[in-house]
Amino acid sequence: MNLWKSKYDAFAKIYSEVRHEHLDLFGKLKQQHLKASSAERAIEKREKLEREMKSENLELADMIRERLRALQSGSP
Repeated sequence: MNLWKSKYDAFAKIYSEVRHEHLDLFGKLKQQHLKASSAERAIEKREKLEREMKSENLELADMIRERLRALQSGSP
């Protein structure tokens, strides 16, 4: 009976260690997912800002062309 008890105790100790390692790795993985998600949001925000800037630059270029055209057509 003592043999089975010692085997059980050894198994319980190993299981406890493996479970602890698993929980540690799971926590680290969760942190990595949060960092990746944050990075994705930052990239998406940057891309959105770049698109908005490009659009505004195109609008500004159109306005400048229209102004130049109006100035040229207004002068003799």
